[in-house]
Amino acid sequence: MSNKLFFVVMLVVAVALGCGSPSSEVASNPDAVSRDQTIDEIADIPLPVAETSQPDVVVAAFLDALRDGNDQVAEALLTSIARRETQAHELTVQPPGSPSARYEIGEVHYVQGGVHVNSSWSEYDESGEPANYEIVWVLRQEPIGWRVAGMATAVNPAKPPIYLNFEDVPDLLAKWQQADIELAAQAEEAQMLQAAQPATTLQR
Repeated sequence: MSNKLFFVVMLVVAVALGCGSPSSEVASNPDAVSRDQTIDEIADIPLPVAETSQPDVVVAAFLDALRDGNDQVAEALLTSIARRETQAHELTVQPPGSPSARYEIGEVHYVQGGVHVNSSWSEYDESGEPANYEIVWVLRQEPIGWRVAGMATAVNPAKPPIYLNFEDVPDLLAKWQQADIELAAQAEEAQMLQAAQPATTLQR
């Protein structure tokens, strides 16, 4: 998987073993039972936001949780549908944590059915080079306040941003896999061009 796509998806979910298995198998899995209990107890998790907190405040708390590797808070800040769907498909909210990461919250746009909150996330990649990711977070209003339903990011600058809907896991995984195939092809092409460049330079 390409570093960028891996990063933006792993900000939120990590695929657990047995992803996509039938619900009967999930129910018979002891880990899945523990997972159900975790979801039931989400209401008891202390959160850094209030019911009246604005969308940008909720996104900031969500990004803090991702940066700090606080999976309980990150999961609690997802919509109830997103939590249910990720559990049903054996996905876990498991942010990798990155204390050195920095983020900025941008403009907030109210749209029909929710809110879009722009953000930028700065991180160092595996080679030690700085990398910046522009992400739009999609939030929906729930009785307990604004909660994260999905995210959009431009994986390929030449194409529109990809929307990853945490409330529709099959669609999320399909887009994830398709984008990964495209990015792998781009990386291979870039490597071929880079390998051919020295030979061209030496020609006189």
